[in-house]
Amino acid sequence: MAFQGVLVHTDCMNDLPSTQSLGEVAGKTTNPAILIVDDVMENVRLLKNLLQDIGRIVFAVDGFGALEQAQRHRPDIILLDVHMPGIDGYETCRRLKAAPETRDTPVLFITGADGEQDEARGLAQGAIDYITKPFSPDVVRVRVLNQLALMRAQAELRSANDAMRKFKAAVESSSNSIMITDRHARIEYVNLAFAGMSGYSAQEALGQTPALLKSDMMTDDTYAELWHTILRGENWRGELCNRRKDGSLFWQDVAIAPVFDCAGTITHFVGISSDITQRKKMEEELRSLAVTDALTGVGNRRHLIEVGERELARMRRSGEPLCVLMLDIDHFKRINDTHGHTAGDVVLKAFARVCTETLRSLDTIGRLGGEEFAVVLPMTDLHGALELAERVRARVAAYEVDWEHAAPIRFTVSIGVAQAMMTAADFAFLLGHADQALYVAKKSGRNRVVAAADAIRSM
Repeated sequence: MAFQGVLVHTDCMNDLPSTQSLGEVAGKTTNPAILIVDDVMENVRLLKNLLQDIGRIVFAVDGFGALEQAQRHRPDIILLDVHMPGIDGYETCRRLKAAPETRDTPVLFITGADGEQDEARGLAQGAIDYITKPFSPDVVRVRVLNQLALMRAQAELRSANDAMRKFKAAVESSSNSIMITDRHARIEYVNLAFAGMSGYSAQEALGQTPALLKSDMMTDDTYAELWHTILRGENWRGELCNRRKDGSLFWQDVAIAPVFDCAGTITHFVGISSDITQRKKMEEELRSLAVTDALTGVGNRRHLIEVGERELARMRRSGEPLCVLMLDIDHFKRINDTHGHTAGDVVLKAFARVCTETLRSLDTIGRLGGEEFAVVLPMTDLHGALELAERVRARVAAYEVDWEHAAPIRFTVSIGVAQAMMTAADFAFLLGHADQALYVAKKSGRNRVVAAADAIRSM
């Protein structure tokens, strides 16, 4: 076997594993491996002295040795002579380019074969350069350095492209909707999840603005605060109710971040959002359960008092009148005793339904407990409250509840009415006056409406 070996500069003793070239490790060529192939050792030494400060020197003296050293050390560049024993440089180059492990390794011919056909043949075999002997040391050094710099740039570009492909794959496969706009909010990119959430394809969205999704459920102040924040260079996070292409509404948890160029100028905005429609629906259901009477579906005591306090405060600010009704189903215990508690529940639900259908949309009815209910009547004076209470009483008296195979259940209601005064301490105080009127209505024979002022005169 022909002599072959490695010439290592004293500053490069810590070699990388022989199965990898330096160029393959993290795309680096800061300590490249250079394979010199020449059957004249004086040429090998000359090139070694010329290039040893650039990287680790590996050498071989024939074509077979070159192939072996290339497989073992995976050099970053090969300097190859043409005329050698065994197989010549052309065949060596051809075999190097045919092997998957070395086909991308640049080969630079340095040879005494100086004919044009020789050079053409060498380049045809895949060499990247062809230098004839005697050579200029400066030319060889510069060309090797240029080639290694090119390799470094190519490695960095491959690494960047790989990172970009991974990033794009992650973005495209993300379950979150991702949108990128320019500084003027023109959409430049949306991922697949955006289409799934919004119903708009990428082709339909590109060139549009996020206003494409805007619904009438958010206030102008929300959008103003959003833009003020991101144009200030800060991230914005919040919840937006948007509209799909088919017109349906959906809620999104949205995070928007500005993107800056090297001068610190905002060039783009990136928005990442997730669909929280189901979560918002569940939250709304929980809120509804917290303020709703489970049996009748009207507001519970807590909700009624909150509404009453709010309307009382509004009345003090605006001076508009406010009234409250206290309602109690007459002889409810007799219904339970005669027909059973299930029948009583049916009556309570029927009563709540009649009241709800009779009241206005701005009125609030709530169940205080048992068979006792109350109604808050905003912007209503005593006269209007009495008229509305009388309509409720009459409709309840005319209503029949079908019950199994027995005769329909009929029932009546007694109602107390009170109007809020500016001096009212709180809503409980107003309810107390309505309760006094209700007591008088019960005492006076039931199935009637009594105002608080009349109640005070009767007591």
